[in-house]
Amino acid sequence: MFSHIHFSRLERFLFGKCEGKYFKKCLIFQYLLNSNRYPSLRTYKDSCNVIKDVTSTLYIEYVTFYRPSLVHCFFNFFNQSPCLKYLKATLYFRYFYSKPLFLSSIHRHDTLTHLNVDLLGEVCMETTVYLFKCVPRLCHLKLNVQSTKNPQLADPIFWETILCKYLRELKRLSLNVSIFNQYYSHNPMWNSLTDEEKVIEKMTKLNYWSSHQWKTTFKSGMPTLQRNHYWAKFEVV
Repeated sequence: MFSHIHFSRLERFLFGKCEGKYFKKCLIFQYLLNSNRYPSLRTYKDSCNVIKDVTSTLYIEYVTFYRPSLVHCFFNFFNQSPCLKYLKATLYFRYFYSKPLFLSSIHRHDTLTHLNVDLLGEVCMETTVYLFKCVPRLCHLKLNVQSTKNPQLADPIFWETILCKYLRELKRLSLNVSIFNQYYSHNPMWNSLTDEEKVIEKMTKLNYWSSHQWKTTFKSGMPTLQRNHYWAKFEVV
């Protein structure tokens, strides 16, 4: 079907929910994005496909993916798209996720100003920091983190440090972090996070949040009969 379509000046494409086998859906992604057939394409929204590896440089500017994609596929697509201005995506970190080798080099995206991303699974802190290093001109960030791995991801000081260091032009922030561990954890970070009063006291002393007039909330807890795991939640609006 797509081999007979020649919209060389196609600028926007919206792919909604559809029926059919998955490999047929992937053909749409590969044909429209992983090629140089549509140099004028600037906006792409996809409700069916996950992000796949691409081999050609893309000039896309506004991209929305609704389905969770693997981290290495996301960064392959991300680093092949130097003109991005807006990006919405979901990254899924597999069990025993290992840091990709390509994270050693920084691909700056000076045009990207709006980022809306969900991080799910065994979220890697180094990968999260790498993403922020790539987008120094970011002005709007909406970030949702749901992880079972590193409790430091729920630490307000961790977020204050990396946001202040790498996203200096950030104007609007929506951050929702939820971390839990279903097993007994020897990570001493849980001991400090479950002391809510101390965490909130340290958080209120940080000038970063108040200087931007952002509201912060933090809650945490230890295993109980009703909830048999450590948990911590940090939110900024």
